[in-house]
Amino acid sequence: SEEFYRYYGIGQWMEEWISAPIEKRLSADRRAYTASQFSRHWPSSWTDKFKNSLEATQVRLANDGKAYTMEEFRTYYDIKWQRYWADAPELACKECAPYMELRESSTELLV
Repeated sequence: SEEFYRYYGIGQWMEEWISAPIEKRLSADRRAYTASQFSRHWPSSWTDKFKNSLEATQVRLANDGKAYTMEEFRTYYDIKWQRYWADAPELACKECAPYMELRESSTELLV
């Protein structure tokens, strides 16, 4: 929030903060999680784990049926991108493990 305050100033920072997409980072399981999700999984060490993990490149499905990263969404939808991003179906991040790989590793854990 401090960065938003410095960038947008006193009159606009809170509105921008609330409408901004939530940052996600990669965990050791190669899935993307928010800071809140990190804190639930690792209550005593989540801040270090979150700060030291890579930011996930989030991907959403646009109205044209194509997958776009957040940056590509900005280009495609221009000034209304955040509204469309919030409503768009979320896909696995670029760095996330493929679904089948996660499913196979989960099956191995159960056996």
